[in-house]
Amino acid sequence: MTENCAFIRTQLFTRLKSTRIVGTLAIMATIYILAGCGSDSDSVNSSQSVLVGGPEYEQAWNSEDPAYVVSVFADSATFQINDGVVFTGTQEIYALAKGIRLKFPNLKFKMERFSSVDETFVFHWMLEGTNSGLGGNGNVISIGGYDEWHVNANGLIERSRRFINEADYDHQLAVFGLISN
Repeated sequence: MTENCAFIRTQLFTRLKSTRIVGTLAIMATIYILAGCGSDSDSVNSSQSVLVGGPEYEQAWNSEDPAYVVSVFADSATFQINDGVVFTGTQEIYALAKGIRLKFPNLKFKMERFSSVDETFVFHWMLEGTNSGLGGNGNVISIGGYDEWHVNANGLIERSRRFINEADYDHQLAVFGLISN
């Protein structure tokens, strides 16, 4: 099974790098899962999941579980919002995800589109939520942006940069918060 999984994994990442069609990613991911790849008998580290493009990332952020968010990142991953602080490693990314969820308990993260350019994957999204959590003011935000990813050989995010219009965010929130250094 390991040889088949290696072949399917190679095909999946070739498709990830060469296509802009999310449907192709879903088909390849389904084949990967149905073939039993990613199980303990496969060569992929079974304690970490294989990133299957935007849908898995969207589900992770909507899960209300920072551990699920971290599951799509490599152990040594970095995450940066605009030119702000770089969060390094899964513990810091976990803390970031938990902080976002505490501030916006009803946050919904919606994929708008997913594409790739050379070795970079681009995930365009829309965020909606109410600042009703810790220190919240009850203001609702609805803002779009995108993440640029670089993934490792296991399909986990190694580096993520999030781009968001800070002025628009601050205007909607009416306080300086989530994005500040």
